[in-house]
Amino acid sequence: MLIEGDKVRIAFWHNYGPKCDELFRTTRYPLSIPMLTTMLETGLPQLVGDTSIEPEWVTIAETAWVRSSVGVPIRSRDSVLGFLTLDSSEPNFFKPPDAERLRAFAYQAAIAIEHARLFSTVREYANELETLVEQRTAELQRAKNHVEAILEHSSDGIALVTDQGIITQFNPSFTRMFGIDERVDGNHSLAAFVDADNWQNLLPAFDDNLLNVQANRIEVVCNRVDGTGFDADIAIAPLFDQTSGTFLYVCNVRDVTQQKTAERALRLGL
Repeated sequence: MLIEGDKVRIAFWHNYGPKCDELFRTTRYPLSIPMLTTMLETGLPQLVGDTSIEPEWVTIAETAWVRSSVGVPIRSRDSVLGFLTLDSSEPNFFKPPDAERLRAFAYQAAIAIEHARLFSTVREYANELETLVEQRTAELQRAKNHVEAILEHSSDGIALVTDQGIITQFNPSFTRMFGIDERVDGNHSLAAFVDADNWQNLLPAFDDNLLNVQANRIEVVCNRVDGTGFDADIAIAPLFDQTSGTFLYVCNVRDVTQQKTAERALRLGL
């Protein structure tokens, strides 16, 4: 029997007959049963020589054949985990030495129960961790999908640049904006897409980002792969890469040729 709250559950039984099987599987017995209460309070074995003359013996139909019984508490440190009991149809079948032998079995049962509960606790903890990891992984995947969707559908060209100015990633708009053929072109330097004079003006923006840890915007003239140029507005924001321990830079490039053309036309008209 194992203690569960203020009741006990028969966890294992043998040779009690089919009538008891369903009863033991579904019934929970109160700890207030005198024999259980005594073992719980004293921690000592209990021997009932003849149940027919024991005033505190609780009789039920399915186990009415029991005429003698012996039980011992299953103790772990200072607590009682449950009870081991043996029943017989013969009066005075059990003697005090039987209680002592059963006590030795109870000691081994306590160790087995502790190990089983420890394993169950570890398994539950592992399952909880696995669930948390799955949830976190799903959250990260959703965030990744969200960011990728933004990058895929952004009209701005977006590139991830190292502190050496090497472009490691870019979105489709960046490819179209600069006429990059990914099947032919390999690694790119951001400097290759910025007019040489403007590149010198752009470099300080990277250093300012490390000092201020915020995005900087600068207007430059950019060059496509085919050599044609266009006016661009570039926003540079730092991104710390925990894997490498270095800063990367997110460069957001916007084609402002039409805006600049309109501004120049307006100035000419004044």
